[in-house]
Amino acid sequence: MLATALLLSGCWAPGTSPGPLAEQTAPPEVDVAAAEKAMLGIAPGADTGLEVIDETGTTYPTFGSDWSEIDHDANRLARVSRGLTSLGWADASGPGFYAVFELVLMEDARAADGAIHDISTTARNPYTFDGEDGAPTTEYEGVREPVRSDWPLGSIERDVRLVWDDGSRASGWVVYTTSGPYAAVVWGAAVPDDASHTAMDAFFEEHLPRFIDGFRGLA
Repeated sequence: MLATALLLSGCWAPGTSPGPLAEQTAPPEVDVAAAEKAMLGIAPGADTGLEVIDETGTTYPTFGSDWSEIDHDANRLARVSRGLTSLGWADASGPGFYAVFELVLMEDARAADGAIHDISTTARNPYTFDGEDGAPTTEYEGVREPVRSDWPLGSIERDVRLVWDDGSRASGWVVYTTSGPYAAVVWGAAVPDDASHTAMDAFFEEHLPRFIDGFRGLA
């Protein structure tokens, strides 16, 4: 049985830790609540029929720091994460897949682009991140251009495979992208059967275009 809490409290890039960080304090001119509302507003929600778990605040990492000389998380002003899971992800009662939409408002466009550029230059080769405390081992392939052509220019994508201690597995992809001072990390993974991957593909085919348009409109 696959754990339902996977990555729903934040996504991380190669070599990072899922542990909490100190909460970042935004400059007074940034309306954090408004930024969080706007970012959550573009992510698919309860109308999808999936279980939805939202998280706000910069307590948890987005990019992590132990894989880079730059602490990109320190440049975040606001962060949201929305995780969506199908019923079959937890109990094999049907197609099993999950999606995570994590968005952050960075200090400026240079900080957002810098984080994605750093990932693109350090993640050209396959990489394995060993999970802790019940989290799966994540096997990342090298970065490439996204399969979908409508992501903003400069977006990068990697195929991923998740392996739990009990032998459970899932596979999918992760996209890193930016639009002005905003950065997003979008995950999708499904359990290894045709019905689950077909359901996941249908979900993203329906909801990604609106998300991408909304993400471009944040800047």
